[in-house]
Formats: sequence, C-alpha cells, structure tokens
Amino acid sequence: METKNSKFKLIITLHPNGVIRPILKLMKDCSETISFGLKLSEAAETLPEQLTSEDIFMKIQFGESDNDIESQKMKYKNWLITKGLEDLIKGINLSLVEAFFFVSVYHLRNKNELINFKEIESKLTRIRATANKKPFPDLLSKITPHLLEPLKYEKEILTLNRVRRCLVHRNGIVSKEDINDTETNVLRIQWLRLKLVYEDENNEVEIIRGHITKKNVMANIKTESMQQIFKLGDKISFNYRQFNEFLTTGYWFAMDLVRKLPRIEEITATNTG
Repeated sequence: METKNSKFKLIITLHPNGVIRPILKLMKDCSETISFGLKLSEAAETLPEQLTSEDIFMKIQFGESDNDIESQKMKYKNWLITKGLEDLIKGINLSLVEAFFFVSVYHLRNKNELINFKEIESKLTRIRATANKKPFPDLLSKITPHLLEPLKYEKEILTLNRVRRCLVHRNGIVSKEDINDTETNVLRIQWLRLKLVYEDENNEVEIIRGHITKKNVMANIKTESMQQIFKLGDKISFNYRQFNEFLTTGYWFAMDLVRKLPRIEEITATNTG
C-alpha cells in the first residue's frame, strides 16, 4: 500500500500483486531448501560420526542411535517434505492475510464522505490486527464473498491445510478430527498437477520422461486433479513429486485469488481536521 500526503488529501493505492508476494517468496525458499537437502541425502553413503563445522563439546542422546543409513535417509526425506508443506501453508496464510486487508480497505472507500486521517490510520491498524489473528479457514471465508468470481481451488487448499494440521498436531496419524469425507470416513486430499500433452488422432497423449514421438507435435500444459485418501490410524506420508504438485496447487490458487480481487485505482480521503 502506498500513501501520498498533501495538506488536504490522503491517497491510498491498492496493489493486487502484493497479495501473492508472501507465498511466492516462501515457495521459492522451501522448494530450493528441500531440493538441496534431498540431493545431499541421496549422495550420502555413510553416517558421519559428528558435525565438523560446529563446536559441540557435549550433546544429549535420546535412546539408541539408528545407524542404518537408508532408514535415516527416509526419516530425513519425510521430515523435509513435512516442513515444506508447513511453509507452503504458511505462505498461503500470509497471502490470505494480505487479501483480507486488501478487500477490507477496498470497502472503506467512500468518495462522498469526509474522513479524518487519524480515523483511517486507526481502522487500518485494526484491520491488520484482525487479519493476523484469524485462522486459515476463517480468513478464506471472509475474503471469498468480496471477490469478483468464486475461487477455483478453494477445496484443494483447504484439504492441504487439513493435512498440515494432522502432521503438526498429531504427528501425521489420521484421527477423527482429520476426517473430511464422512460418508467413507476417510481423509480425502485433493491437489493439482501439471502435465504436458498433445493430440494424436483425437486422443490426448501425455508426454512423460523418455517419451519419443515420430512426428512434430504441438504440446500444451494442462492441470489434472489428483486425490489420495487416508483411513483412520493411517500415517500420512508424501514423496517429493507430490510435494512439487502441492507447490503447483498453491501457486495456481494464489494466482486465481489475485485475478479475482476487486479493482480500484486509488482511494481518496479528505482531512476534516
């Protein structure tokens, strides 16, 4: 938000792209960190006895050490992907906070009414404080009525947030609190993946690694809806490919959100003293 002060007017300019900035930053950081960590993990052939880059004279050991390299790799991989999903949801939440602030300020505009500058400043502070306190689903429910059109990927984002809650609060073990499909009593997760396809005699052919075509084709990128179910007591686990698809889902959701925010060039208030 930018402000320009003159003797009599306060001009507030709303930037829709500011809403997507938090999620893009977190997506970039967590994607690079996870990729780096997994590459190092795959290259490791033995467990190092100790850290050589840190000066640690004493440390506490919790139980027997697991010296199996493959077991440690799997634990590390699962831990990394869990943290990546947490960061993805954190980024989406930060973007929703910005969207809540955006639509709230948008509805403050009233060009036919004189508004005191201090009153506006107080209102903006309260709006920001309210947004920061609201949980993920509440933010979404408050934002969607003010958008130009319904969001496309709200269901996918809500299920990924449900997974995040299960991972953080129940160590990934599905309990009754996590169930979102009451008919089959399961946790049903939905997300998007990108695929590269072309038409061949009216049939859609997906291009995958190692795919060879004998003629020139025109390829297009499409999204495909994916889902996975977990039953009560199941342990939630994902692979790196799925995590990248979660990132794709977060990106498409954020882009759709920005496109559907209300549009206004600026809001002008006149000082009353």
